Parts: sequence; structure tokens; C-alpha cells
Amino acid sequence: VAMVIGSDNTVYTFFTSNYDNQLRFLTAKPQSSTKNCNYPPRIVNYTGKTNLKPGETWTATITAADSECDNIWFESIIHNDIFTLKANGNGTATITDTMPEGEEKGTPGLSVWALDDKHPNTNNEVSVIKFQLVITPEGKEKGSIKVTNKCSGNNDGMPISNKNKKNGKEASQSSTKTATTTPTKTNTNVEGNSQTTTSNSGTSNSDCEGFLAEYEAFAKKYIPVATNVKSNPMDINSAMKLGTLMEEYAALSTRWVNLNECHEVPAYQKRYDEITKRIQDANP
Repeated sequence: VAMVIGSDNTVYTFFTSNYDNQLRFLTAKPQSSTKNCNYPPRIVNYTGKTNLKPGETWTATITAADSECDNIWFESIIHNDIFTLKANGNGTATITDTMPEGEEKGTPGLSVWALDDKHPNTNNEVSVIKFQLVITPEGKEKGSIKVTNKCSGNNDGMPISNKNKKNGKEASQSSTKTATTTPTKTNTNVEGNSQTTTSNSGTSNSDCEGFLAEYEAFAKKYIPVATNVKSNPMDINSAMKLGTLMEEYAALSTRWVNLNECHEVPAYQKRYDEITKRIQDANP
């Protein structure tokens, strides 16, 4: 790697001198108090529809990632008794339930937080996904899904802005769409492992196709650089390029979270997963 930050925020980095082309090792120690930059897990993907019929079985999945590879677990403290939250490992969880019978409209809700050892509490400093389902006899009325990602240990945003290149607007640090929950007494705590994403109902197929084409082009650019770093960790130029590409990768992951309609089309989700696997396999 090109740079390592120690637990006391001391920076250790390799660099090549322009003067004599020699590889050198630099240590930079903080001169005053420093801020803990350990980020909480972020929700990078999910599946699950929001329109259901009475008696219908519902399944949803959540995938979270942690920048420091801390152990991730999922917790839900307020939800209907019908929901079951189960860890799958690798930073993923599955939610299942069977909708209650009846002819009246129902709106069961569920909130799930992504936590790690440094951020173990369900508060406004950690990422949360909120499912608001709608049960009708026809099963056509849609509910909503809201993902709020917290990219630092407080209410500050990510230190690096993510730009949406397609529309020229800055991507929001936390995705928003109205969702409510039905409070009951259930308390569930599910643990998972870290690994390596809200709901916009108007996304068209052209948006999905355009994103996946851009994502494929990014993979072709990313994989050779990551492969170089994996084979030669002392390749400083490649390591620095990889750092820049990782920022772009994070921005693309955030954009995919917002393309909810794409998640519901198996072919699009499969293409996204295949490209992501190639990227992850190439990582050092």
C-alpha cells in the first residue's frame, strides 16, 4: 500500500524521490489532538418489493460494507412480530415474513441498522434502512424504502464529495424517501461479517442500462490497476491511482443504491453483481 494510518493517527507512507528516484519511507506524527476517522458501516445494496397481498410471503436482503473491514452486525429494535431478521455472513442479512390475512389495508414497517464494534448503538450516527410495506387485496400499491447512510462517526458527511456525473449534481450523502415503522416490543440483534447502495420509483430501463455501461467501463479501468498493486505492493504510482479509483468506486456504489427499480430486474442485478465480483476479485 502507499499509505497506512496507525491507531494513534500516525501516517506511514512510501514515496519515490524525484531527486534521486529512490524509494523512501516517511513517518508523520500528529502534533496535536486528532479526530477518530473510523467510519460506521454503510448500506450498499438491498432487495425486496414493497407491494404485497394478504398472506403473501415477503423476502428482502441487505448488504453492508465497512471501510476499515470491521465486523458488521445488523440490529432492529422496533418492528412487527411478523418479521424475522437473519444474518447470512459477509455483511449481509435476510428478512422474511408472511403478511397477515384480512381485507383491510396494512402498512407494516421495519428499520434495520448496520453496526460495528466502534459504532454499536442504534442512533443517528449510524446507517439505517427503513422498509414501509403496503398490504392491499390487489397487492399493487407500493410502499417505500429509505436508506440513510452515515459516512462518519458524527453528522459530518464523507470527507470526499461524490459527484453524479450523469446529471452533474452532487450525490446526497444520505438517501431519503418517506418511510414509517409500526412500533412493537420486538428486539432483534443479528451478527454478520464485513464485506463489500434508497428507493427512486421512477427509474427507467435506460437509466439502468446507462449506469451498467458506465460501471463496466470503470471495471475495465480499475481491474488492471488493482492487479498491478496486488502483484507489486511497492508500485507507488499504481497504489496512488488505486486510491483515486476507490473514491470513484464508492461514488458508483452510492448511485446504485438509488436505482431501486434496477434492483427489481434480475438481469440488471445479475450484471451489477458480476461486475462487482470482478472488481473485488482484483483487489489487493
